Amino acid sequence: MKWKIWVYIFFVKNTGQDTCGGAIFGKQKTRFYFSQIITDMQIFLLFLRTIMRHTCFTVIVFIALATSPIFSPKLEAKETYREPELIRSVTPVYPFGFVKTKVETTVELVIEIDEKGNVSEANVLKAAHASFGNAALEAVRKWKYKPAMRNGKAVRVRRVQPVYFSFDETNSSARTTNLSRNRKSKNSTGVMYPEILSQGMPVYPFNLLADGLNGSATINFVVGEDGSVVTTEIFKQSRSEFGLAAASALLYWKFKPAKKGGLPIPFALQQEFSFNRSYLIPEVRDRARKIKQEKLDFITKPKELDKTPNPTMIESPVFPPELESRGMEGKVKIRFLIDSGGEVQLPRVEEATDPLFGYAAVAAVSKWKFEPPSKNGQPVVTEVVMPMTFKLPSQ
Repeated sequence: MKWKIWVYIFFVKNTGQDTCGGAIFGKQKTRFYFSQIITDMQIFLLFLRTIMRHTCFTVIVFIALATSPIFSPKLEAKETYREPELIRSVTPVYPFGFVKTKVETTVELVIEIDEKGNVSEANVLKAAHASFGNAALEAVRKWKYKPAMRNGKAVRVRRVQPVYFSFDETNSSARTTNLSRNRKSKNSTGVMYPEILSQGMPVYPFNLLADGLNGSATINFVVGEDGSVVTTEIFKQSRSEFGLAAASALLYWKFKPAKKGGLPIPFALQQEFSFNRSYLIPEVRDRARKIKQEKLDFITKPKELDKTPNPTMIESPVFPPELESRGMEGKVKIRFLIDSGGEVQLPRVEEATDPLFGYAAVAAVSKWKFEPPSKNGQPVVTEVVMPMTFKLPSQ
């Protein structure tokens, strides 16, 4: 505890020839002085020694502790706190469904540790797949801690607890790590996380855009050893269309793959997407509304164009992994606008063998670019209907 000393000096200067006592109690004219606060004792002693050589002073010194703003500064009690300490843990079981992929990932849980050191509550904050989240929950609920202490008393606390999963050929395992909420490029297990090389936003589902609906979707996915997205799964969605659009968009993302010991490994991640109409330019929102209301006067028919616009950039559709694993093939018909600058707007599915084929095609076409359409030499907006076929690679 720190003690602060304030020194107050009250002195009376003798104006006559009497003693100091006469100066204080006699009838002579006296003066009263109040010094400023002196916090350095050496300065105070030097000051006292100097003035005593020249005149007679009565000095009264007050040494006070802080209980009022005048006579003493306020004392602050120091608070003590000790973080909870893990003393017994149970290793989560690696999910059987991912044994083939041998994927490595981190689950983040929000846990509450009570005054006895037990995990009284646990919830998944982030997980690349529900299987990993459930495995982490089942294990962490059995963990035991030395409770957190505040001023010598056990207290209940909440914290974020990461659990790292890695597959071992002899024994599936998971480890806890000290990862923070802000993911670092490399964790304590020596795994380098995947890095995004290219990405793109999902296409806003046309019907939901025209109806003025916002929403969101969270997708679990696995980045393969070549840096491509090899599997996707909808974890959470406000509407199924948002989930399908988000999952399809991720198929076109490219990564620098995760590495362990210098070798690429598959790695599971999670990505959340927000769909908000206000993010789109007003022109696109207005055209979606007009198309839904069948007010198509702003669209020039292809046969009225000076010439058919040729594509200047094409993105090949990605075969949805889920349908490829089932051995399915399919056909799609896509309708979209080409604006006066040659950009694709409002791509939407007319027909599709499976919705996954339709959304994969829409995600690809949204990246296409064309020669600007024109009529009588003036730039215009036109509409195109395009068929696509998804065929499995030949054996």
